[in-house]
Amino acid sequence: MFNAEKILALIGALLLLVTIVWALFSDLGGGDLGLVTEVNQNPEFLVEQSIPQNVAPLDWGKPTPQRGANWIFDIFTPPVIYYDEDTETFTVTPPFPNAVPSEDPFELQLIEVSRQPFRLQLVSYAGAIGNYLLTLENLESGRDIFCAPGDDLIGLGVGILDFKEKRLVAASTGEGSTEAFDLVGEAVVEDLKSGKSYRLRHNEITYLDESIAEFRTLSGQQFKLSQGDSWSSEEATYQVNSIQSDEGSVWVERILKDVGGKEAKLLQPLSSFNMQDQSNHNTRISDPRPGTF
Repeated sequence: MFNAEKILALIGALLLLVTIVWALFSDLGGGDLGLVTEVNQNPEFLVEQSIPQNVAPLDWGKPTPQRGANWIFDIFTPPVIYYDEDTETFTVTPPFPNAVPSEDPFELQLIEVSRQPFRLQLVSYAGAIGNYLLTLENLESGRDIFCAPGDDLIGLGVGILDFKEKRLVAASTGEGSTEAFDLVGEAVVEDLKSGKSYRLRHNEITYLDESIAEFRTLSGQQFKLSQGDSWSSEEATYQVNSIQSDEGSVWVERILKDVGGKEAKLLQPLSSFNMQDQSNHNTRISDPRPGTF
C-alpha cells in the first residue's frame, strides 16, 4: 500500500512537470525550440531633413593676429601655450630641443643684464684741503691718471668739479654696536659727453645710470644694446623698450618688415641672473690708503 502511494505521487509530479514544460514552449511559439530569431539585414530608415535648404552658409572670415604673428589661431581652437622652465616664460613656440622650429621665430636671446661702470674710477688720493691730488683709473685703457679738483680732462671728456674727504659710518658697524667711521674721498665729476654728474668714491665702483643688455642671435652673433637701441635682421627690427636691472629682464619689441606686425616680449637670461658682478666694491685694494701716495 505504501509503495502504491509513492508511485502515484511520482506519476503526479511527472505530469505536473510535463504540463509546465508544454505551457512554456507554447508561449515561445508553439514548441519551436529555435531561440535565435531572424534579423533584418537591410533595415530602412526614414531620414528627416532638419536643416533648411535656403539658408546661406556663414562666413567666419580668416583669423587675425591676436598677439603677434605666432598667436594666430582658428575660432574655437585655443593656441597651444608652452612654459619654458629655462626662461620662466610662456611661449607659443615649443621650448623643447627637438621641437619643429617655428616659421617666424624670435631671433634674439638674452644672455645677461649688467650695470656699466663709469669709464673713470677714483682709486686713491693724497694731500690736504685745497691741495688734493687724485688718482683716477681709466677703465678703457687701464692706465692711471693724476689730476686735481678743477681740472678738465678734455681728452677723456670729463671735468673734475670738486673733491671732499668725508667721514662716513663704516659698513662693518653692526646694530647695537659702537659706530665706527671711515674717511672716504669723494670726487664730483661731470661727463662732458652726456652732461651728467657722477660721484666717484675711492672705496666704491661708480656705475652709469643705465644698464646694458647682452644678446645672442639664433646664428650665434653676440652684441650689447642699451635702452632705446635696436637691431635689425632680414625679417624684422628688434627694439629694446626697457631694461629691468633688478630682475635682469628686458622688454623687446619686434616689428616684422613684411607685414608690419608688432610683438613685445619679455626676455629672461638664458641662465639664472647673477648679481655677484653687480657689486660696487673697488678691487684696487693694493692702492695706498687715503693721505699717502
